[in-house]
Amino acid sequence: MAVTITEALASLKTITSRISTKEKFILAHLVRPEKLKDPLGNSAAEVASARQSIADLEKQYLNLRIAIAAANASTMVKAGGQTRSIAEWLIWRRSIAPVINARHTRMLGRIETTRGQASRMGGTLIQPGEAGKPEDIVVSLDESSLAASVEQMDTILGELDGQLSLKNATVTIDLGET
Repeated sequence: MAVTITEALASLKTITSRISTKEKFILAHLVRPEKLKDPLGNSAAEVASARQSIADLEKQYLNLRIAIAAANASTMVKAGGQTRSIAEWLIWRRSIAPVINARHTRMLGRIETTRGQASRMGGTLIQPGEAGKPEDIVVSLDESSLAASVEQMDTILGELDGQLSLKNATVTIDLGET
């Protein structure tokens, strides 16, 4: 049976919910005082069955995750003029993009703070090599270049979100026989 990645991701949520429900059932019937009647007639068998069901669901969950990972590793996506596998893009989006965005924010903040300091001292921000006054402060980064980097990140992340949604809705994974 083939399903889209979107369908597989939805199945993962359903499986997680089913496991949680079965765990609650097990906990509710795990122990009872001997003097009380067994509410299920054979709680030990029912608990064992629920545990086996959880093990089966966990195997199904693992198989779905493996199939999704394999599809992500082999499906290429282009964003911001760069082509990478979905797996690579997901790592980049989780681990690299936030660091880049934080760096941009720190640099923009530092320049803005320094601009205010320079203004209070009667100076301005200048580029290296520009003629300036002693109260001026040299910024060793072209602000328009930094702004372009910020915009490029926004573009890449926007394109990437669109591409990932499209691929999740159209790329299928084979789950074998059901």
